[in-house]
Amino acid sequence: MRIRRHRALAAAMVMLAALSLGGCNKLQARSEIKKGNEFFKAASYPAALAAYENAARLDPGQSKLKKNIGLAYMAMYQPGSKHPKDIEFAAKAIENLQAYLKEHPEDKRAHEFLVSMYLNTDRYDDAIKFYQERLATDPKDVKAIQSLAAMYFKKGDFNK
Repeated sequence: MRIRRHRALAAAMVMLAALSLGGCNKLQARSEIKKGNEFFKAASYPAALAAYENAARLDPGQSKLKKNIGLAYMAMYQPGSKHPKDIEFAAKAIENLQAYLKEHPEDKRAHEFLVSMYLNTDRYDDAIKFYQERLATDPKDVKAIQSLAAMYFKKGDFNK
């Protein structure tokens, strides 16, 4: 009987320790986010990115971090550059912003960041798709119509 109690007590202690570590990770993640924000404001984008990625590792359920990570990559990207690092930064910025927007489609500013990255990387088809989707939900969206016209112009599709 005593052995069962000791085992039950040991199991309860292990469960309690695991739960407390989860809470500790969330606190550490918040601290990393604050550090990341400070680095971002100081234009230390690689340090901000490292802090945001560490926070995401500590608290994987924190979906808003995808936006911060995407913006850090976006800030490190040099528009027009064909250097492999810049191509990687652009791809990761787009990937993280898309992931963020899947969970937070209401964030209009994040949509603008994503379209900006599409344009900076000459991904006009992706930008066109984005504006076509906006027109599907609001056919009278003048900004979307104007933007679509500009995308087709940049793409060289003058008929559309």
